[in-house]
Amino acid sequence: MNLIKKITSLPYLIVCIMFLSISCSEDNPFEPPMGNQNNGDTGPMHLYELSFSGGSIDGESFSGRFSDNMIVAYRHQNPDGNGGEIDTITLTFAEESQANDFSLGMLIRMNGDSPRPLDILDTNNESQMVIAYDNYILTATTGTITMTNLGQTTYQGITYPHFTINYTAEMNGATSSNPNAFTTQVTGSITVRRLDVN
Repeated sequence: MNLIKKITSLPYLIVCIMFLSISCSEDNPFEPPMGNQNNGDTGPMHLYELSFSGGSIDGESFSGRFSDNMIVAYRHQNPDGNGGEIDTITLTFAEESQANDFSLGMLIRMNGDSPRPLDILDTNNESQMVIAYDNYILTATTGTITMTNLGQTTYQGITYPHFTINYTAEMNGATSSNPNAFTTQVTGSITVRRLDVN
């Protein structure tokens, strides 16, 4: 039950994954007011790839792309209670075209233009990641994120970042019947394209 308690202590990630199962379905696409367009070097698609090494899902891998009418990332600042701000990028997507559906949710805590490491024990300061895959909930316990090509577009008061991240994480995998099922490592990359509101 320890892993399940840790997962439920990350309410933002669970809400993100639940949100994306609704907002990213093919029947109900989440479109920005003016849509994204292929504009110069921004490219027409969001891209992702990831692979697992170890545990029950050793060797599983995914890659694909989403059309750019999907919004998958937001950047927001909230007061930290000490006169400063907590700067966070929320990244969520659901892949429904694979044989086994999966969803990914990340809270990327920023330190200027650099992401902070993944760490399940410090949810206030470090980044978190949860992946739902088949029957499994996978929670990153530690890991690193590197980010390149960071930029952002603000539209109607909402900040939409664009970037490429590469990440590696140790993850605990669990099912409802076995909360301490296995550990695995995930490596991957995600490219979020720029929102074009012109």
